[in-house]
Amino acid sequence: MMKTITQKTFDGQNKTTTYRLDKHNVGHPTEWWNIVYLTVDGKSLTNKWGGLHSRNVGKPLYIQKIWNTL
Repeated sequence: MMKTITQKTFDGQNKTTTYRLDKHNVGHPTEWWNIVYLTVDGKSLTNKWGGLHSRNVGKPLYIQKIWNTL
C-alpha cells in the first residue's frame, strides 16, 4: 500500500513525499509492519546499497494508527 502526501516545509515550500506500508510475518506472533520513505519530490530515496529509510517500525496496531494519520 502506498500513500503520497504534500506538506509545507519550514520555509513555505511544498514537499511531496511518497510512503509505502510494508507488512512482515503476517499472521505470526512476530508480525511487524513498517512505513518506508520512497520518494521526496519525485526523487528516489534508495541508498547506494538499494535500501530505503524507515519512518516507523513496530507492531501492526501502532503502525496502522500512524499510517491513518499521514
